[in-house]
Amino acid sequence: MHYSNFADAAQKNIVLAGNNSAAANVVRKARTKRVKSVYRDARFRPLFQGLAHLQAARLRGETSVIYATPSHPLFPILHLNTDTLPSLSSLPPYPLTPEPITEEETDADARHWRQFYADTPRKQRTPASSRDLSDEARLEWFHHALRASGSVYSFTVNLSAHVSDIAKTKASAARWLQDRIAKRLNEAFGYTPDFWFVIEESDRHILHLHGEIGIGDDPALLRNARKAFRLACGEWETTRQHQAHTHPEPDVWWSNYVSKDAWKMKPPSPRMPFQRRRPISGDWYAATGDLRTRAGKLYDECRKHVIAVLNGRDVITMRKPEAASVDALPARKDETLSDEDLNMLEADLAAHEADGLSLTQEGTLHSRVSFSAGTHPARAPGLQRPRMSQMAHIDPAGPDPGG
Repeated sequence: MHYSNFADAAQKNIVLAGNNSAAANVVRKARTKRVKSVYRDARFRPLFQGLAHLQAARLRGETSVIYATPSHPLFPILHLNTDTLPSLSSLPPYPLTPEPITEEETDADARHWRQFYADTPRKQRTPASSRDLSDEARLEWFHHALRASGSVYSFTVNLSAHVSDIAKTKASAARWLQDRIAKRLNEAFGYTPDFWFVIEESDRHILHLHGEIGIGDDPALLRNARKAFRLACGEWETTRQHQAHTHPEPDVWWSNYVSKDAWKMKPPSPRMPFQRRRPISGDWYAATGDLRTRAGKLYDECRKHVIAVLNGRDVITMRKPEAASVDALPARKDETLSDEDLNMLEADLAAHEADGLSLTQEGTLHSRVSFSAGTHPARAPGLQRPRMSQMAHIDPAGPDPGG
């Protein structure tokens, strides 16, 4: 029995006391809630990333790019070529290009999404629409929308114990905190900058926030923003300099890092109606209305390009070339393939080879090596594969006393 059918059956077996109309309305609302799948978003994420690299290549006057996600069950090696994707020419330029990102953050980003590379029973053929994005993916597009509009700062804010206790009693802790922050920012600047945040709980059971805000680089603006955050979240009486932190130019890894506790903070879904006790009610993240709108439009515009590529699937090439060097993306000495990744990649390549697909141009497996037909790069004679580097915990927002 498919897990979604199990959830439906569980909801149908809910026994209501009497004919209470209010209770009936609650059940109907639960049944009509749209299902959002992070596994679906992870399934098509390499295409969004690959198209960003293709756009950067086009700006350099190039026409094709190879993008590798070795552990991905569907797109371990992705070849995008504008010459064989004519449908892209009828669309506006892809609105995103890749961000500068460190090797450690690249590894952490890959590990975050690798946990969702599951071959689910339901085979979606297209990416979700913007309204059906999972929370984890939505945070990433909040980040993209903010960075597309100007200067961005990440922030971490610790709530006072008193305000944290009050927030836990609200029907929607995220919305209540969003209103408090927006009010203080408006008092400080005369307007409300776009921002988003997620709620986490520390080991001391006190809430804190991680997020981003679109604000200028003026140090005075940042001081005022941190002051507004402190006031909205209950300013500490002592050591208040450690209550709110900001950091310039966060990259996409930050939006993935802050969703690490999503499994215990976000509301139950129709597919998984039974969940551990949550410290808050309502949503676990919030964003300004204008940012939500811009993020949705940006994603939907990128989604059109992805669907155009999927419609030309026969020219997406995903197998070993006859003779090529792995040389399309910058070499990253610390990002290599584990034995599990290599085995998965070999199986995927064999499956795509059986489908008659071919790779016609130089590709990448995240390290510069050469291989020929019948020789896997990690099995090439005389080639030693370095071990996967172990990443230390990194918090771009600086010290985070709240956890």
